[in-house]
Amino acid sequence: MNPAIEHFLVDLSMFDEAPVGLGLCDRDGCFLEISDGLATILGRRAAEVVGLHYTDVVHPDDRAAARARMVKLLAGGAGRLRHEERYERPDGSVRWVAVVASAITARPATTPSAVLRVVDITARRQAEQERDRVIATLAEAQAVAHLGSWEYDFATQTTTCSDELLRIFGHDPAAPVPDVTALFEWVHVDDRKRVREAAWASFESREPFTTECRIIRVDGAERVVQLRGRYSADPSGRDRLIGTLQDITVRRRAEAALRGTEARYRAIFENAPLGIATVDASLRVLDVNAALADMLGVHPDRLVGQTLLTVTHPDDVDRARVLGRMTIAGEPPDYDIENRFVRPDGRVVWARVRVTLLGDEVHRVLYGFMLIEDITAVKDVERARKELDALRQALLGSLSPQERRILEHMAAGRTNRQIAQELSLAEKTVRNYASNLLAKLGMHHRSEAAAFAARLQERGSLGDV
Repeated sequence: MNPAIEHFLVDLSMFDEAPVGLGLCDRDGCFLEISDGLATILGRRAAEVVGLHYTDVVHPDDRAAARARMVKLLAGGAGRLRHEERYERPDGSVRWVAVVASAITARPATTPSAVLRVVDITARRQAEQERDRVIATLAEAQAVAHLGSWEYDFATQTTTCSDELLRIFGHDPAAPVPDVTALFEWVHVDDRKRVREAAWASFESREPFTTECRIIRVDGAERVVQLRGRYSADPSGRDRLIGTLQDITVRRRAEAALRGTEARYRAIFENAPLGIATVDASLRVLDVNAALADMLGVHPDRLVGQTLLTVTHPDDVDRARVLGRMTIAGEPPDYDIENRFVRPDGRVVWARVRVTLLGDEVHRVLYGFMLIEDITAVKDVERARKELDALRQALLGSLSPQERRILEHMAAGRTNRQIAQELSLAEKTVRNYASNLLAKLGMHHRSEAAAFAARLQERGSLGDV
C-alpha cells in the first residue's frame, strides 16, 4: 500500500484525537471518514456526513469554486491546495474555515483520494470584520470632525498620519502617499518657528502642547488648525511625538466675526455653524442661535431665562456650576471646557464650551456670550481609535511567531534588509512576511504597523501576545 495511504488508514483513532477537523474523501470527492472535530465544525454527526459529497457541506455561494478545486485536486492538477471558504450547517449558521486539501497519488477504488485538514476560523473572520468596521467608523468620525492624527518617530525621523490629515492639507489619500516627514514644512512660514518651539518644549518637558497655526493647502488655500501633541517613549527608549491636527477655520472665523459690528454679529449669530448663546451676568441665557438649539434638540424658547445647567449631563453639573460662579466673580473672566449635554431624546452631545463675560469700566459684569462647538465626532474618533487598537491587539494572536518577531523589529525602526540579516532570512521572505502581517492587521503601510507595535511596546503588551 502507498505509504501516504497507510499513514492515514492504519489507525483511524487519530481522527478523534485531532485538534482540528480531518476528513478523507474518495476519488469522487465523497466523504469516507471524518473526525469528531470536523463533525463539530459542520454541526452534524459524523455518520450523517459519510457518503456526502464534499461540496454538500459548503455554503451555496462557495460551492462552484469548491467543486472546481476538488476536481483539480483529484485529477492530479495540484498536490496540495490551501484556501478559505464557508460551511453551512443544518441550522443555517455559517462557519468560516481554512482548508488544506492534499491528494493521495496511489488510489485504489476502496482507498481515499484526498485528505482534508480543516480549521474553524470564524472567530478570526468576525474579528477582522469588526476591525474593518471600526476602521471605517474611525475614518468617518475623523472626516466629520475634520480631525487628523499624526506621529513622529525621532529614531527613524519619519512621520505617519491618517487619511483625514492628508485631506485637511488637500491631498487625496487614494493617490500615492506624499512625503509627510516634513510635516511642519506645510505650516505657514510665519508660524513655523512658534510650532517648532512648542513641539520642542513638549519633547524637553514631557508635557503635552496645544497651539494654533496656519497651514497652506496643496491648492494654495490658507486654513487655521489646532495642533495638539505629546511626548511618548516605549520601553526601549525610542522618542516619539504623537498628536492630532484639527481644522478650526470655521470656528476662528466665527469668533473674529463676533468681534465686529452688531450687524455682522447678528448675521453670524443666526447663521453660524457653531452654537452661540448670549448670557446675562448670572449666566442665564438671553438668546441662542439655531445651531445651538438644533445641537441640543430643544426649541430656543426653552433655553431663554435658564442656565445651560438644565441640559448639562448630571456628571458634569457640579464642575460647570463651580466654574460659572468663579467666572461671575471674575476668577477667571472666561473659561474653556469640554462639557456633555443631554438632549431630550437621551442622546449625549460632547461640546467644547467657551464662556466670555464682558464688563464695564469698574469690572461689573454686564453680559457675555458662549461659543459651543459639537465635538461628539472627535470623541467618537478617540473611542474608535481605542477600539481599533484593542481589536488589532486581539488579532496579533493570528500572527505566526516569525511574523511577530518581524513586527517587533519593524517597531524598532529596522529595514527589511536589517531584519533579514538579524533573522537569517532572505530579504524577499521578510517582505512577504511583512505583507501578510499588514493584511492580517488591516493596514496599508509598513509605517502603520511600526507605529502600532511601538504603542503596544510602550504599554508593555506586545510581548504578552
